[in-house]
Amino acid sequence: MKQIIMLCVAGLMLLSGCKKEPKYKNSGSIDGYDAGSCSGYIVSIDGGNSYRCPVLPAGNTITPKSSFPIKIDFNYTTNHDKCLGHEVITITGMIATY
Repeated sequence: MKQIIMLCVAGLMLLSGCKKEPKYKNSGSIDGYDAGSCSGYIVSIDGGNSYRCPVLPAGNTITPKSSFPIKIDFNYTTNHDKCLGHEVITITGMIATY
């Protein structure tokens, strides 16, 4: 019985030390849609810069006519492109947190 209790305590100690990696690494907002020469969504990262994102991932319900700003958690990659001084990104996954 004592061995079972010790095994359970050891297991709990191991599990409590594990931290689950968050699915989305960034928080920010979609601040609007720019239909001009850099058409795309204006995306801001909390505590950072704003970027342009030409399209959002499939399956979301955000459109150019949505009510902005919309808080999001997301992952992205940098395209190393610029349009009118704004860096262009690709959002690879996101969820609206409203």
